[in-house]
Amino acid sequence: MLYSSYVVTNDPSNYGLIYLTRILSSETGIKEILDTLTGEGDLLLVMIISRLIKPSSDISLLKFIDQIYYPWADLSIKKDRIYRLLDKLERNKESIEIDLFNRLKPDVSVIHYDLTSTYFKGREDNDVVLFGCSRDKKMGKEQIVIGLIIADGIPIYDEVWPGNTVDPRTLESTIPVHKERFHVKGNHWRQGIC
Repeated sequence: MLYSSYVVTNDPSNYGLIYLTRILSSETGIKEILDTLTGEGDLLLVMIISRLIKPSSDISLLKFIDQIYYPWADLSIKKDRIYRLLDKLERNKESIEIDLFNRLKPDVSVIHYDLTSTYFKGREDNDVVLFGCSRDKKMGKEQIVIGLIIADGIPIYDEVWPGNTVDPRTLESTIPVHKERFHVKGNHWRQGIC
């Protein structure tokens, strides 16, 4: 921020990306879907924008909001609101994916499927963060496995599995969900499984 005795200004260099993201989200229907399912479309858009401009923790969003110009909504928030919104987003994940799929209508004749894993430092005590075959070659680290389905260049589905899940098992659960949720028949899968 630049300060003078009378005026406080934010760095304007990111405004173009903020404006473009808002326009694209409106044209594709993403903002309407987020508004309808969560009632917090603007805040979710700012969370997306923060990931594009300055990827960091969820809590860093509080600082990010103070550094940008977003004239379409009041973004005065506390960290509890961020976490409540993330919980709401998770509860509505399936509906959001289906609504986006129906609105964007990607060509599903070829489906791309990829997996990755990410490891955790420290100890996590839950049923998902577990020891497994690390793609990062980080032996002795707990991890999760993350899968992504892309159709026509558009991510349409993702899933997280326990860190000890072997690659073929991810397809066993992904293909039926994909076919049921998106009503897709007879597509060709291309996988990036190690």
